[in-house]
Amino acid sequence: MTAGIDLALSLVEADHGAELAGRVARELVMFLHRPGGQSQFSEALAQQRRTSGPLRELLDGLHADPAGDHRLERMAERMAVTPRHLSRLFRRHLDTSPGAYLTQLRLEGDRRELIDGHPAPPLERLAARWRLGGAEQLRRLFHRRYGVPPSVYHERFGARPVPLEEPAPCP
Repeated sequence: MTAGIDLALSLVEADHGAELAGRVARELVMFLHRPGGQSQFSEALAQQRRTSGPLRELLDGLHADPAGDHRLERMAERMAVTPRHLSRLFRRHLDTSPGAYLTQLRLEGDRRELIDGHPAPPLERLAARWRLGGAEQLRRLFHRRYGVPPSVYHERFGARPVPLEEPAPCP
């Protein structure tokens, strides 16, 4: 079902632009406010849709592999601009720095793992996988972004094991 909605939004964006697609996406949210600090939608994805050309291609690469080695110099090299100019492009088009954008993408990946994992993955492993420093740095970044520590987020939104039901005895 959600894949169909994604496809429809993609078609709206292609035919009528990112602004209308963003408005439609916000209109389709079922809850007015999701509980417990859960994000309404990916802000990074919304920002990505506001770009085009080489910057959009770079962002597509970051989204494809947020945990990859994306040093500022390498990103600038891929766009054939200086690191300073790349920082200006991010500021102008996305109102953020390349590092902050990448950190946001990585935190979203971390958040998804906390939702899907049971039990919650160790923070040290998540921090290493998403290149977010150590467990304490991940904890601080996560709390700043989502308003709750990772453990609380996992408790509220994490996957629960499905209990296996015993078959009913035959009479």
